[in-house]
Amino acid sequence: MPRLRAVAVSEENGGFRFSTIRPGPYPGGGNPQHIHLTITAPAHRFRYVTYWFDDDPLVIPERRSDLGDETVIVALSQDENGTWTFSHDIRLLGN
Repeated sequence: MPRLRAVAVSEENGGFRFSTIRPGPYPGGGNPQHIHLTITAPAHRFRYVTYWFDDDPLVIPERRSDLGDETVIVALSQDENGTWTFSHDIRLLGN
């Protein structure tokens, strides 16, 4: 069960951003740190994306080779305030 939820509405050009904590792995340590996004837009197919972080020690080579269509591994960077960021383009398909 997710502990944090949010809604982001995109800008006119489709861009959006949100701020949250860097998540930890699920209890028991079996799943990497991650963020789930559910993307909906009029006249487009529903899209579900899971982001894993490339520096997570649980993202081992075996997991990287078997991601599936919804999981994306992103590189995080940290600014001078300690804020973690990443960027990723999401392409939606029409109905």
